[in-house]
Amino acid sequence: MAVAAVLSGCDSSGGSGTGVEGNGKGSGGGKAVAAPELKVPAGFDAGKSWAVKESEGLTSPVVAPGGDVVLFVRQDSDANTATVVARDLATGAVRWTGTPWKMPVSDGGGINSAALSVTSENGKAYAVLNAYGTSGDDGVNKATAVARTAAYAVDSSGDAVAPVKESEVEGATRLGAMQDDGTMVFGTNPDPTAVDVVSGAVTAYPDTKLKAPTDAKGCYEGFSNCDVNPELVAATPYGPLVNGVFTYWRGGAGGWYSENDRPAGVSTDSDAEAVVRLYAGGRTLSTWETKGQPGSAGELLWTVQDTKSGALEASVTCENRYDGNDAQNKNPYRLSANGQYLVNDVVAFDLKAKKGYCVGASAERNRIPLASVDNTGTAYGFATKTDSVGSVTLTAASLSLTTGKASPLPEGTLVPAQIGADAALFDDSSYADGQLPDGYTAVFVPRS
Repeated sequence: MAVAAVLSGCDSSGGSGTGVEGNGKGSGGGKAVAAPELKVPAGFDAGKSWAVKESEGLTSPVVAPGGDVVLFVRQDSDANTATVVARDLATGAVRWTGTPWKMPVSDGGGINSAALSVTSENGKAYAVLNAYGTSGDDGVNKATAVARTAAYAVDSSGDAVAPVKESEVEGATRLGAMQDDGTMVFGTNPDPTAVDVVSGAVTAYPDTKLKAPTDAKGCYEGFSNCDVNPELVAATPYGPLVNGVFTYWRGGAGGWYSENDRPAGVSTDSDAEAVVRLYAGGRTLSTWETKGQPGSAGELLWTVQDTKSGALEASVTCENRYDGNDAQNKNPYRLSANGQYLVNDVVAFDLKAKKGYCVGASAERNRIPLASVDNTGTAYGFATKTDSVGSVTLTAASLSLTTGKASPLPEGTLVPAQIGADAALFDDSSYADGQLPDGYTAVFVPRS
């Protein structure tokens, strides 16, 4: 059952401050600059915050696994290259700067752009650049669509850190979706392809590799098979994670099928949808319809399963916000730096306690889409109120995953966009009303 989140009481504000100067060296943005005055939740010390200005050219901040380093990408539009810059999350000191990485030519003929993500493999964290474009156009031979990746060890040091591995995938049709085990999945023609960004191993997944397990209950009965049009969600260390027709499964040795162990309380309609929403922390987050046809209003059962075994670890019933056509990996999620807590839109899970929480709309309160969560189990988001004419009011709120209660934050308080072990990132998504002050890309606020 859902654990109700009751809006009551207020958190105190962490105040404001003038920021600090970091002692960073290198070519990746220099020293940390003073932060603008911000109002932040209790538990963060705005007086020791630092900031990144737009003039530094550092964009797309991502907190690395472990939570003490933040990574940026800086693009050189003239040379069509991208550079990774790593800075200390608490102080802003530059840890290291990568060598400029050459991107493939834009498929539109102009300047390309690189996506930055982070992952970990065998307990080691990596920053990953990923760009899509073309290669091989020499005036005689036509260009070929390609995607490239470059992986950098997060624990590096120095001013010219080279990638530990660069990879290229021919025939890519879109940018890759980063998994948390060192694997990136690309849409390619004709088959999806997975790349181990650390080893460089490339694996194509034709439909024959995505078939449902042979003991899949009911899969090969009726009008069409469950795996007639399989969709690769993730290439996990245990086998491919696949969405099929109203069902899903994990292939490979010891694979499992969703319908073989159907949770209690879900719809018995033959066309009621069960679908994987994301793969994170070695776990599968899925939704099951509890009533009605696919995409209808009503509630969903959200489940967390161990991807290796398929065992159900936690579940919670919450509102249905998907239309049945929502693409996998499109809905953002956050894991706490210690990996214990997971938030995804209106649901949250304590993975250690194996407990789920719903903060969807109810008769008593507004829905609270969650943006971030820390190592103590405190999550942050914006309560969303829509009036009779469609106007939306956002109220910053916190949610305790210890008590299941939510509380409004004092007026004007920012919501962290990402939270590491030692500090939180605040950016334009952190404001309910407005943006960061002009000229700033991000502000980082250490814990008190």
